[in-house]
Amino acid sequence: MVNSHVSLPIGTRWNVLHYYMKLEQWNRPKRIQSIIDFSSNNFDFKSKKVLDIGCNTGHLTHGILSLGPSKVIALDIRSVFTERTAKVTNGSCETILCDFFDYDCPKFDIILCCGIIYHTERQLELLRKMAKFADHIIVEGMCLQNEVQNTCGYPILALSHHDVSTDDGVENQPHWVPSRNYYEVLFKEAELDVVDFDIHQSHRILYALNS
Repeated sequence: MVNSHVSLPIGTRWNVLHYYMKLEQWNRPKRIQSIIDFSSNNFDFKSKKVLDIGCNTGHLTHGILSLGPSKVIALDIRSVFTERTAKVTNGSCETILCDFFDYDCPKFDIILCCGIIYHTERQLELLRKMAKFADHIIVEGMCLQNEVQNTCGYPILALSHHDVSTDDGVENQPHWVPSRNYYEVLFKEAELDVVDFDIHQSHRILYALNS
């Protein structure tokens, strides 16, 4: 069973990137387009209610709006990201400044959780809450590409933590990435069915899930 009892906010950082580099991460057109294409190939967004968890700079949210959903809510724990999302989408979506764990979540048709799952140790709780409030889920994130590690009989994940509210010392922290096996053990624990998956940009993985 996956141990997810440690109480840390979704905003907990793990990687070696400087915090301000994160502002540019979601501006990468190929990554965003890969997520949009994968999402639309698996689920019909037309007239659907959609939640984007960890909206970051809003460029993914903007792309999802082009798929014709009836309502999109973009959520993030930092005002710099909700403000950017509101600007990028020209106010076409509702932005909420909140940690998803504290969010009084209504029912959605689709929830997107991209670049988020390895920012918290409450991963199982995160997946179970999404499953409770959505029929379909898109999960995207970094993935180990070492085939020996990916196909071993146990899940691999190691995390170091860094608060996104500060930027001191991030470059000196080790970075840790989930294996594909780890993701799928989490999904099984959360009783989520994998509809499809895809590797993109050589080191990132996309999952389409049904609750």
